[in-house]
Amino acid sequence: MKRFILYLILFGILLPVFGHNHEDSLKGHIYFVENAGQWEQDFLFRAQLTNGKVYLFENKVMFDLFDADKVKDIMHFKFLPTDEKKLRKRPDTEVQHHSYEMVFLNSNTPLVEKRFEYPSYFNFYIGTDQTRWKSDVHAWSTIIYRDIYDGIDWYMYEQDEYLKHEFVLEPGANAGDILLEYSFVDNLSLNDGNLSVHTSIGRVLELKPVAWQLLNGDTVFVPCNYVLKGKQVSFEFPEGYDKNTELVIDPTLVFSTYSGSTADNWGYTATFDQDGFVYAGGNVFGLGYPTTGGAYQTSYGGNVDVVITKYDTSGTFLIYSTYLGGSGPEVPNSLVVNSANELYVLATTGSSDYPTTAGVIDNTFNGGTAYTLTYVVNYTAGSDIAVTCFNSTGTSLIASTYLGGTANDGLNMSSVLKHNYADDVRGEVLLDENSNVYIVSSTASANYPVTSGVLQTTYGGGGQDGCITKVDRLLSTMIWSTFLGGTGDDAIYSISLNDDDAPYVAGGTTSTNFPTSSSAVFQTYQGGSADGFVARISPYGTSIVRSTYWGTSAYDQVYFVETDKQSNVYILGQTASTGTVLISNALWNTPGGGQFISKLNLTMSGTVWSTRFGTGGGTVDVSPTAFLVDYCNNIYMSAWGGPSLNGFGGTAGLPITSGAFQSTTDDNDYYFLSIKDDASDIVYGSFFGGSSSEHVDGGTSRFDRLGRIYQSVCAGCGGYDDFPTSSGAWSNTNNSTNCNNGVIKMDFNLPAIVADFDMPPVICLPDTVDFINQSYFPNPGISTCFWDFGNGATSTSCNPSYEYPTSGIYTVTLIVSDATSCNQADTITQQIIVLSNTTDTLADIGMCLGDFNQIGIPPLNDPSVTYLWTPSSFLSSNNISNPTAGPPVTTLYTLEISNGVCTDTLIQLVEVFDLQVDAGNDTLICAPTLILEADASGGNTISYHWSSNNQFSDMLNASYSDSTMQVIYTYPHWYYVLVDNGYCSALDSIFVDYQEIATPITESLPLCYGDCNGTLTVNPSGGLSPYSYYWSTGDNTQTIDSLCYGIYAVTVEDQQGCQTVDSFLLN
Repeated sequence: MKRFILYLILFGILLPVFGHNHEDSLKGHIYFVENAGQWEQDFLFRAQLTNGKVYLFENKVMFDLFDADKVKDIMHFKFLPTDEKKLRKRPDTEVQHHSYEMVFLNSNTPLVEKRFEYPSYFNFYIGTDQTRWKSDVHAWSTIIYRDIYDGIDWYMYEQDEYLKHEFVLEPGANAGDILLEYSFVDNLSLNDGNLSVHTSIGRVLELKPVAWQLLNGDTVFVPCNYVLKGKQVSFEFPEGYDKNTELVIDPTLVFSTYSGSTADNWGYTATFDQDGFVYAGGNVFGLGYPTTGGAYQTSYGGNVDVVITKYDTSGTFLIYSTYLGGSGPEVPNSLVVNSANELYVLATTGSSDYPTTAGVIDNTFNGGTAYTLTYVVNYTAGSDIAVTCFNSTGTSLIASTYLGGTANDGLNMSSVLKHNYADDVRGEVLLDENSNVYIVSSTASANYPVTSGVLQTTYGGGGQDGCITKVDRLLSTMIWSTFLGGTGDDAIYSISLNDDDAPYVAGGTTSTNFPTSSSAVFQTYQGGSADGFVARISPYGTSIVRSTYWGTSAYDQVYFVETDKQSNVYILGQTASTGTVLISNALWNTPGGGQFISKLNLTMSGTVWSTRFGTGGGTVDVSPTAFLVDYCNNIYMSAWGGPSLNGFGGTAGLPITSGAFQSTTDDNDYYFLSIKDDASDIVYGSFFGGSSSEHVDGGTSRFDRLGRIYQSVCAGCGGYDDFPTSSGAWSNTNNSTNCNNGVIKMDFNLPAIVADFDMPPVICLPDTVDFINQSYFPNPGISTCFWDFGNGATSTSCNPSYEYPTSGIYTVTLIVSDATSCNQADTITQQIIVLSNTTDTLADIGMCLGDFNQIGIPPLNDPSVTYLWTPSSFLSSNNISNPTAGPPVTTLYTLEISNGVCTDTLIQLVEVFDLQVDAGNDTLICAPTLILEADASGGNTISYHWSSNNQFSDMLNASYSDSTMQVIYTYPHWYYVLVDNGYCSALDSIFVDYQEIATPITESLPLCYGDCNGTLTVNPSGGLSPYSYYWSTGDNTQTIDSLCYGIYAVTVEDQQGCQTVDSFLLN
């Protein structure tokens, strides 16, 4: 089977859908409403777009489009204040339309199939003809025309808010049968392999079709082109294809745009949200950055500001755009968005007036020493880390805080570790499923804020350490925070969370004593100027679970870490070593390549495979900026190279593939790479850039799990307009005299099935829940769905509705399956709260005295829901769903949750344990017969672990329930006991000094045989004096006299009861 997949992207008109319908289950979707006779025309289905309609007939598709920009101008004028209307010219209210058809020439009469029904329905009561009145008319997300040509099916559906159609060819089918004629268009043309449909109101661009095949689970690309003759379109495969395997899509540029700033504006970081919107972060050196009305900060703060822009999914307009900063310098490092579309920004600030909010961790700039980042970005007063959270509209700050000590924070200042241009500002912010915030960066502050009980509470030394900090969603409570480093220079660049929210961090180090685990691949420093490292940290930051160096005898660093569903560890970095070191079990490799990608097993004790790529010779070519392991364990990376900035390397000579977006380079471009899950081959390689030097000035960007890159770029520097932008993009020009923040969204079109759905997070009984399936289906016609509503009820409908019989908190599970996709199945769970004005109980939470823990429920993406906790004492906030609690005593908390219609009360007990253990006083013994017993309190069920070392690598008690052990060593020794109550642990130790009593005896013999005037004296040592003496003569003194020749015995006992028996022959 093979598949052509064709995207319809309209430029000059807006195809992406935003709020064009009113049914809750259909918002934000393109859906096909069946013509059940409510409309007179003979079409089968109609789909509503923001700029027109699409009609599906039996053998053709009609597009009826209008000028969306004209409508926007009309509506904008309509809602202007009256006074302002008087000052403006009234726009022409005539809106131009254009309709054209795509006809399936010489086709069969298809069998029409509807897939993925939406639970919402429509009622039509139009006009006076009652035969046209129809009710309960349903909408569908996918329409399939079976056998439109012999052995060929045609699909049309929405994907990522775009209209998409594709042909699926069964084995033996002839692709030459497909012939499409475009009627009523102004013109058709081919541009860079894309089909341009010219109309009177704009252009419809059908992106270049490229087929893919899955062969034994591996992806093989098959070049495919449009063939245009007049207004008829067909397809060709210049290299042929395997007709017995399935086809995949070539990566597609969704959009690329300049920021449009008139001020000098540099690119740093980019991210995405769950709907595919793009967020770009850069800095700006003055007024002139484009902002939106109502944005948080529309004016320049001074010096160098951060700028944040949220683009729509097609890159044609701004959702919001804002400045962020104070009067000093700021640059962004990393961006991430939570499920409520709240954006978190990690930045490095030198402003004492950087915007902060009340109640956060730190409202005061701590500063440091002067540091020059570039010739125009100078931290004259030192630097702090800054973390800021924007609301979903970008109009206000939810929270914003400083983070740092009295030296520089948020800067990698090591002359060795900042190997690439702009490595000074590498760090990352990441969120877990509860919207807790993880920050990794570098610090030179010995007083960087850390919490007690973590793995490293003191600065390791050298010029800087890595730092890891976990805070709550509102940036008000530090959950845990730790240093990570040795006596050299250390920097953390990347953090990743596995499916259990266990944190993994990676970076570079010059420390020969960086902490590693005993089973690590590389336990010791490998040499050279720097080594990379990767470490897994325990959930509460108390210990290193696994850690290894990664390197060679030359320069090495790890820049990114990712994990897969099996918790295997993937790392991306640079090496200057020659030869085949760091290459193993990888068919695709370049000996001496300056970049490595390695897969370690979950314990980091072995290498699954490791490969290197580049031009060879031990030359570092590019600086990594993003990294991903997708649902099928395919690997993606992006990087930039250029000797004009880095002084070494470049993109020339890097491997590219057939179908690359750009196959040539000026040596100063961006580079995108994808390789197979076992490193056996390259999947995709392409350059991206113009004739100027594309790069970033710090920070990192992201891929999403579907293999789409969201990349920030510093583009067009020198005032050039050569950065490749997409037609209809927000800005196709660099409007400044120097640089603009460019942003790229490119889709690698992963052939995986990915589960996702929408539902109201909170409902009131007896409301019915409509579950809206938003999964990614590479093969919609053969995908299946299975729902578990969390109470035993299930469904196999892809868009079911369900009425819960009782209130409660339920975990809803969706499993989507497709045996032909690379991962075959995927699962997602979400939580729904069903309210009914009742009281429910949440699971008890246990914690140790002095610790903090999150209580409540995960955050709900519904602004209408309110929360109120009582009592409010010892909570980070009393009006969020999951505050951090730290009460000194066991406390019963009550959460009142309401959606404005009904209210429920949730009760949760927070049990606080003051766990303590006493191993006893240090003691002295004379024989290995002592029994040690630990006395513990602070828990109902306590386990005990006695050990001869503080790593607890052995166990001296009989079982975890046994609090006693017998001393085993006949020399002085420390013994350790660790107790645990399931929530916290406590440790104590005891020193046992082992000393036997020595009893040397001196004599004075009788003067003559037969006399009884001899003496014996015992001279004890060891043990604990004073001593007691028990002679066989009955005497109790140290010396006995008046002795005749014979045998005498003595028992010496010390103060603690230890005894030694000795005898002596007086002769």
